[in-house]
Amino acid sequence: MMLEYTGTYKKGLFAGEKQVKLVLEDKRIHGQGAYMVQGTFSASPFELRYSLIKDVTITKLKGLTCLLISTENLLNFRTDSYTDYLYLPNLSNMEEAKEEILKRVSLAKQMTEEKDECPAKETSDSSSDFKLRVEKLQILKESGMLSLEEFEQEKQKLLDEI
Repeated sequence: MMLEYTGTYKKGLFAGEKQVKLVLEDKRIHGQGAYMVQGTFSASPFELRYSLIKDVTITKLKGLTCLLISTENLLNFRTDSYTDYLYLPNLSNMEEAKEEILKRVSLAKQMTEEKDECPAKETSDSSSDFKLRVEKLQILKESGMLSLEEFEQEKQKLLDEI
């Protein structure tokens, strides 16, 4: 399920308003955000997977209420392990956006942990294992992490394995 949030902020004394946009998709977020560079916001497009998000908070910066997303290596040219901060000032429905991102980050982490904990695949899957895997796909579909088409494709792959 795709969700979209927008906002604007004034950049500098003489510059016009800048657009801020946040789009939540099944596996990633993207849009137009702002970085703080030498005390001034600089608008920039961004895209990242939920697994890279460390934290999401609402804060005040330079008199603007901002959705602050802490992430690992958001800037593609960086190779260090410092935390990057993406600011989304004056975003519509900021609290809703924060909660939705945190929910999707949690689900992504849970799915990664379950994947890591799964034992190596056996040569023959039991019917209960098949049922469990279909239920997991159903949860992903209901949470919006998989589209109906992706769900059907993954279910067909499971059927082909039997």
